[in-house]
Amino acid sequence: MNETARNDLRGAAFIVAGGASFATGGAILKHLSADFDWGQLALLRHVFAVVFFLPLIARGGWRSFATTRPGAHALRGAFGSYSYALFVLALVNMPMGDAFALSYTTPFWSLGLAVLVFGERFGAARIAATALGFVGVAFVVRPGEGGLAGASIFAVVALVSALMTGLAMMMVKRLSATEPPDRIAFWFLMTGIPCLAPIAALDWRPVAWGHVPWFAALGALTFVGQRCLSRGYAIGTFSKMAPLVYVQVAIATAWGFAAFGEVPAWSTLAGMAMIGAGTVWVVHDPARRVTSRRLL
Repeated sequence: MNETARNDLRGAAFIVAGGASFATGGAILKHLSADFDWGQLALLRHVFAVVFFLPLIARGGWRSFATTRPGAHALRGAFGSYSYALFVLALVNMPMGDAFALSYTTPFWSLGLAVLVFGERFGAARIAATALGFVGVAFVVRPGEGGLAGASIFAVVALVSALMTGLAMMMVKRLSATEPPDRIAFWFLMTGIPCLAPIAALDWRPVAWGHVPWFAALGALTFVGQRCLSRGYAIGTFSKMAPLVYVQVAIATAWGFAAFGEVPAWSTLAGMAMIGAGTVWVVHDPARRVTSRRLL
């Protein structure tokens, strides 16, 4: 096995571990939603996740997390945090597998954003992959059952969340030119806290001691998930790593069935498969010819 293959194997392990962490965190969020509103859940996830960065700050000093780009971090934090809050709103109101599948339409939205913002051009294969992904969305949302309004409004919320995640990832791309992954993740959480606080305040409920272990586990899973994904992308080949993130959908569906008795319909499973295939196709398309009229 050559060095590239070994790195891809290690990277894949990190990506799958990160995906499992986020999917398990989703199950905890759904469990806690019986006692807390979605805005408070999103905020407390950020707060408890920040705690796990404190040992890194203590070890490396504050200088390793200091930044000269606070505005860019604030914009990334706003996009990412509001995207996450919308995802939580969808998650607690619809089956876990559906929410995760719709939230992973980000690669398809990102192609459109790349054209509009960066002037990139893509071949027919990636456009076809995107079309396949959105056909999968239609299968998951099932708009035929009473029209689009008859489909869960929370499915639309999940799609808006995916679009905002695409905007957040654009900011990550800009930041990664000068900022290391841990610094980006830390400031995402720190800038997200003031963004989410007003939403959480609308329906704030007391946190009992019995809830603390659940929130601590959610924070730990967020911290582990962020670091695993960052390292997986850093070690492995991007085109091989990106589709593996979709493992979250399978794990989330399994959690939904095991913990909450959510049995996915055949159309949902078919839609998930289409979204997953489209994601792999978008990332792997060997014939893609991308030109950019503007530098990142």
